[in-house]
Amino acid sequence: GKHGVLDPRFLDVVKLNDYLQHGRRPQFWEENYVKRVMEAVRVKELEMKQAAEILGVSYGTLYGRYRDVYGCINRPYR
Repeated sequence: GKHGVLDPRFLDVVKLNDYLQHGRRPQFWEENYVKRVMEAVRVKELEMKQAAEILGVSYGTLYGRYRDVYGCINRPYR
């Protein structure tokens, strides 16, 4: 699987903890690299779990943020 292989598109991502040393949380979500990661989740190139790891946030945090931005996630429930 792709797990652990960092996509070159996301090499510039600053993890939230590092970001907070000089920036504020609301700004973090406005950064282009964060939007790129979220977009990758939306088009199913990344799993939410991978995206959370890349951004250094919890799954729950990212999930909530994603819902705010894109509306509900239509997950196929089986």
